[in-house]
Amino acid sequence: MAEWLLRQTSTAGMACGIVKRGELVWSRGFGAANISRGTQVTPDTIFPIASVTKTITSVAMHMLTERGMIDLDAPISDYLSFRVAHPRYGDTEITPRMILTHHSSITDAKVWLDKEYDGYAGCIAFSAAAYEGDHAADLESVMRDYLVPGGRLYDAASNFADCPPGVKFHYSNVAVGLLGVLVQAVTGSGFSAWCQENIFQPLGMRETFWFYEDFVRNGVTMDKFAMPYQRRKFPGTEFGAADIPVGFMNYPEISAGNLYTSVRELAKFVGMLAGRGESGGVRLLQESTFESMISKQADSPIARSPEITHLLYRSTPSPATGGAHAIGNKGADWGIASSLWWIPDGELGGTGILGMANNMAADGSYAGQMGHDGMYLGPDSWVHRSGSRSLGIWYSGNSIFEQALFEFAKEL
Repeated sequence: MAEWLLRQTSTAGMACGIVKRGELVWSRGFGAANISRGTQVTPDTIFPIASVTKTITSVAMHMLTERGMIDLDAPISDYLSFRVAHPRYGDTEITPRMILTHHSSITDAKVWLDKEYDGYAGCIAFSAAAYEGDHAADLESVMRDYLVPGGRLYDAASNFADCPPGVKFHYSNVAVGLLGVLVQAVTGSGFSAWCQENIFQPLGMRETFWFYEDFVRNGVTMDKFAMPYQRRKFPGTEFGAADIPVGFMNYPEISAGNLYTSVRELAKFVGMLAGRGESGGVRLLQESTFESMISKQADSPIARSPEITHLLYRSTPSPATGGAHAIGNKGADWGIASSLWWIPDGELGGTGILGMANNMAADGSYAGQMGHDGMYLGPDSWVHRSGSRSLGIWYSGNSIFEQALFEFAKEL
């Protein structure tokens, strides 16, 4: 199945794993991690996981809520050094819970989706030829410039939806970036440093990083890194439609999608989720807090994942999941696809699956990120409407593959 998926989607490589009883019980790597270096994917290969990062952000938020440092229903501006308000509906305060359910009315405007950060040269670090390091802009500065009148990225018409906060679902990486600023404000620590100390280190995740400098500082060579590949002309290059190496990427909104990890590493985090907040004697969340995190908060427009919790989705029950909801998220970016799902209850309760790949789509459409449908894609999704055969095969194929992993998990 995995090899078929690689062929059909022109994907260089992928890794996947199954977690049961809090442990990684099966994992495999397939294909190339880096074509020019001749390295192969293994369960220890480090991939960028894009929006699966939001799962970590959700846990961080609930850990701080449990400690009494954040009230999810308080105005987020109460915690920040600047005020965030909808320019046309300023009387309705934006809360952390609204952001966790993508109901904040903060949008990813074209300037953000196209990554045309005016005045932020070096804000995104990537290179088709080499690894160049991290972006120059910091999280809080970019959020302030995007969300506060007078900021270099501020646009009252484009940066906010045409509805009050709390009313409609609008997927927003910018808003989740603001949660990173919130964590920094209440802890006095950088978002990445706080997560390292309070989530990754307790779980024994020693090769899970946010930045290029983390790889260097920890002595991890780029031979362990899965190069993302894009099959299209990449901005700023003269390459045509082929396997274009994207390089090492990172963005200022790190809490929305900037994490680098491997199947073996992320399985430790999935084990904690499958253990309802606890793994190997390490408890990050009390069960009551964990239940709040995964409970339905709002309806989702995503086909077959019709419910949203806190930066997570609840899939429609299927035979593969033993008739239970699977909870999780997917990620996609330039040359990246990732997936993390677990089943909290029922026959397969405590079972988790995860997958990472280093090619998103043959057409490379960034908008594909907006069209992912949890474990499934429906006929009305962006992928099917676009007619992108390879992107559709990737998601529908990966959905099939995810279900196959859950079926296989029954035998382990």
